[in-house]
Formats: sequence, C-alpha cells, structure tokens
Amino acid sequence: RQYFLDAYNANPSSMEASIEGFLDYCKFKKIKVDSCLFVLGDMNEIGKDLESHHRMLGSFLNNKGLANVIFVGKHSHYYKNGYKDDCKLFSDVESLQLVWEKIITNFDYIFLKGSRTVKLEYLLD
Repeated sequence: RQYFLDAYNANPSSMEASIEGFLDYCKFKKIKVDSCLFVLGDMNEIGKDLESHHRMLGSFLNNKGLANVIFVGKHSHYYKNGYKDDCKLFSDVESLQLVWEKIITNFDYIFLKGSRTVKLEYLLD
C-alpha cells in the first residue's frame, strides 16, 4: 500500500494542485483511480468563504469522477454539500482511526490532504 500525504497546509488552490498531481501520477503509472482512496481534511484558516471553498472542492472531486472519498473535520459536511455522491464523513481523525484498518483494505493507494490541524498523519501511525 502506498500513501501520499500532504498535510501541512491546505487552501483551495493547493488542494486542487495536489489532487491533480496525484491523478497525473496515477495516469503515468497506469494506476486505476478506483484503487485509490481520497481522504480530505478541512481547509482551516482560509477566511470568511470557508463554506463555499469546501463546497467548491467537493464539486471539483465529483467532476473528476472520484468515487472513493472520505472527508474529515468539522467542515466535512461542506465538502459533502458540493460532492453530492456517496462518501464517508468523520468529524475528526480519532473517529476515522476506529475504522481505518477496515476501510483501507480495499485500496492500494491512499491520498491524504488537509490542514495540519486536522492531523491526518495520525492515520499512518
């Protein structure tokens, strides 16, 4: 299993760029996107448009046809509002950790991106 962790800083442009970079990697390596899990944490400290930025990024994922998606954080429902398809929501990493091993059994590649304050790296411990 391979992990791609980018959990230092998160804003709409860095999230999109990181996802696009990962998708380019998958295309180059001939990795089927269905074998990938996308875990996105909150984008914190992005100002007054926080809700719309999360919703927009959820829509971005949906438009890319990404089906295996988990949103983590207190703003995860805003992602879901834009994503609209079936996904999993967790209010924090600790909640996700309880079922993490079961969830990842079906995936060879795991992409994790969010603000540092979400602590996505704890999923790799």
